[in-house]
Amino acid sequence: MAPYLDENLLIELREAYKTRNDLLRRFLEENEKKASDVSPPREVGQNDSAESEQLQRTVYVKLAVLSVTDISTKSQSFSGEVLVQLKWENDELEDLEESQWAAYCQSCWLPQVKLFNLIKQDVHRQHVFITDDATPNNQLMLVMRQKIRGTFRMQMILDDFPFDIQDLTVTVYSEDPKEVAVLTEDPFESSYIVVESATAPQEWVIHSAAEVEEVDFGGDSKTSMMTARWVVKRKHKYYLLNVMLSMLLLAMVSFCTLTINPERYQHHRIKAAVTCMCSAFTIRGLVRSSLPILSGLSHIDRYLFGQLVFIFVVLVANSANVAIHRAYGDSIRFRVELVEVPMLLLVQVCVHIYLWCYYVSKANADARVIAAKYLTYTQQVAIKAERCGPRHRLSTVNQTILDALTPAAIASE
Repeated sequence: MAPYLDENLLIELREAYKTRNDLLRRFLEENEKKASDVSPPREVGQNDSAESEQLQRTVYVKLAVLSVTDISTKSQSFSGEVLVQLKWENDELEDLEESQWAAYCQSCWLPQVKLFNLIKQDVHRQHVFITDDATPNNQLMLVMRQKIRGTFRMQMILDDFPFDIQDLTVTVYSEDPKEVAVLTEDPFESSYIVVESATAPQEWVIHSAAEVEEVDFGGDSKTSMMTARWVVKRKHKYYLLNVMLSMLLLAMVSFCTLTINPERYQHHRIKAAVTCMCSAFTIRGLVRSSLPILSGLSHIDRYLFGQLVFIFVVLVANSANVAIHRAYGDSIRFRVELVEVPMLLLVQVCVHIYLWCYYVSKANADARVIAAKYLTYTQQVAIKAERCGPRHRLSTVNQTILDALTPAAIASE
C-alpha cells in the first residue's frame, strides 16, 4: 500500500523545490557575471588585446640535415641529426631592452612544431633567441632552433632497385591550428644538407640540392606542414658484381652441363643443374632478406627470377636429352642439342643487351632529374643571398652553398 502524504506537506515540498531551483539559478548567474568582469592574468609575451591573441603568425622554417650515419633499405629509414629552425615576428620585441631578451625568450609563445617522419628520438636540444639577422627589413624576430638526433622514416620506391634514386625527406608539421601558426619556407635562409659529415656514403651518393615544399591537404585540414627533400642515389656496383654477375656465372655453369657426355655421365648432368638451381635460390634469398616486403618485383628480382627460369630450362633440357639418348640414340640427341645451345645463348645475349640499354637510359634520366634539381636550388639560393645583403652573415653562408654548387662539384657528386 502506497504511503499517504498530507496535501499541505506536498505544497510545502513543491515550494521548497521551487525556491531551491531559484537560488541555484541566481547563484550560477552571479558567478558567470563575476567571471566575465574579471580579466585573466596577463602572461609575459601575451598580447594585450583579445584580437591579437587570435592573430595568425607566419613561421619561417629552415630544415637542415647535419649528418647521415646510416640509410637502411630494409627498414626504409635513415639515421642522423636534423636541424629545425623556426623564425617568427612579435610586436613586443621593439619595446624590450637587449638585457631583457633572455628572460623574454623563456616565457614567450613558441610554435608547437614536430617532426612528422621521426621514428626514434635519441637526442633533442632546443635554443631560443632574438636576432635581426636575415629578417624582413632587419626587424627583430624570435628564432627557435631544434637539433634532433634519431631515426627518420623514408618512403622508398624500389621498382628499379639497385638502379634507384630515393628522396631523403624531413617533414615538419604544426600542432597549432592554421588560425594560430602557418609554416612557410624561410625567404632568407636555404635548407641544406652537410654532405661532408655523412658517414654512410659506402652505398649511397648524397646530392646537396634541396627541394622544399609546403604540403597543403586542402579541404578542412587544420594542419600546416612543410617538407624538404634531398636526392640520394644508390651505388649499384656492389649488386652488379656480387649478385647479378654471380647469378650469371651460375646460369653459365648450368648451361655448360649440356656438354657432359650422356653415355657415361648422364646422371651428372642433372645433378650439376640441380646444384646450380639450389645455389641460385640461395642468392635470391639473401637479396630478398635485405629488402622490405614488396607488392611487386624490383629490377634485381626480375633479373634473378629470369636466371632461375633459365637454369630450370637447362635442367629440363638435360632431362629431355638423357631420355632422347636412351630412346633414339646419340645422333638424335646431338641434333637436338645443336638447336638448344644456340637458342639458350641467344636468350642470354638478348637479355643482357636489353639490360645495358635500360641501364644507360635510366642513368641519363636520373642525371637530367638531378641536374634540374640543382638548377632550381642554385637559383633559389642566389635569390636568398641577394635578399640578405652584404651585412648579414647569411650572405656568406648562401655564397658557400653557391660555391659548392659549381658544375665541377656537381659532377664530382
